Amino acid sequence: MKISGIICEYNPLHNGHAYLLTEAKRRSDAVVCVMSGPFTQRGEVAILDKFVRARMALVGGADLVLELPPPFCSSSAAYFAEAGVSILSMLGTSTLVFGSESGDLARLSALADRVLSQAFAEQKEAVDLREGSATAHFAALLGEGERLQPNDILAVEYLCALKRLNTDMTAEPIVRVGDGFGEKALGASPFASATAIRKALAEGESVGAYMPDFAFSELVAARERGEAPATAKNAERAILGFFRLTAPEALSHIAGLGSGLEHRLCAAALESRTLDEMTKKCATKRYPDATIRRAILAAMLGVTWEDLDRGVTYTTVLGANGTGRALLASLRKRNLPILTKPSDTEALCQKHPESAEAMRRQAELSARADALYSLCLPKTAEAGKYLRTDAVML
Repeated sequence: MKISGIICEYNPLHNGHAYLLTEAKRRSDAVVCVMSGPFTQRGEVAILDKFVRARMALVGGADLVLELPPPFCSSSAAYFAEAGVSILSMLGTSTLVFGSESGDLARLSALADRVLSQAFAEQKEAVDLREGSATAHFAALLGEGERLQPNDILAVEYLCALKRLNTDMTAEPIVRVGDGFGEKALGASPFASATAIRKALAEGESVGAYMPDFAFSELVAARERGEAPATAKNAERAILGFFRLTAPEALSHIAGLGSGLEHRLCAAALESRTLDEMTKKCATKRYPDATIRRAILAAMLGVTWEDLDRGVTYTTVLGANGTGRALLASLRKRNLPILTKPSDTEALCQKHPESAEAMRRQAELSARADALYSLCLPKTAEAGKYLRTDAVML
């Protein structure tokens, strides 16, 4: 069976995502999506919960949706990409399909080779880190003033992960259609960015023209249930309270902190009345908004560098159709670490005693992330809501 894999967020699923799913479906017998859990790679709260987004993906053409779990779903591009690729590799995925502004696989692959080289590591160390790690990274990789577009940045990291993991999976970029990744305004094109759609939703504008009908219907239904859009603002008192009451020294072991940022976060929380104000007080060239948001999440969840470096130990089924269920049945015969219910974590640990401790730690972080997400809903839910939610079966 030829399996195409997509690493995604679908926050929310829009016409551009539907196009990529269609292209992946056309190239394979089955499409597996590894989709972010409650938070996204830029440290933002997913506006719809992972099960609603999984249903969107299945109706849009995916056959199986697996979770890219915390903390990897809200980590830097390198950790995000390697976690997604490792899950797809475990399944025996044939091809990694991803959106790309350039579609130039040869150039992207050459850049990935450079990122993995010792010469690049040495050159990057020489760049002025006061300008920020991302700036240092691209100055060393591309030269002064040259940048990659957002999808191509992730594409390079996907290719790095494929090479590091020495997988047989091939890569196939699909040229992005419509507006750019970070475009903040809706336009005449039906292919708007997810950023623009989220902004329009927050401002009460209609977004139906920019999403497939089935996805827009799911969004409307979730909003009517009081479950969308989820935002960090809904949980801002809890977040501000955490940093006001925590000593900076207690956060020095957290991934992304320990370099003085923990003091900056705690001081800003004492002086800020809103989460947005706190974020703006902390943001600098070295610490852009996405870095601050990821650091806030890591601190709230207790994520350490050890947690990230350990890598993904298991994944959880968020949804499947008939083809996906048949694929799952074949994967179970190979005793792969895949959960169909979060409550079955201990049984999975018993099957994989060599990884049991790491699995329990991943389950702990996932439960914390779901509990925090439940505070981000328009109507606060109980902490264990998503631990008891069944996977979507079509």
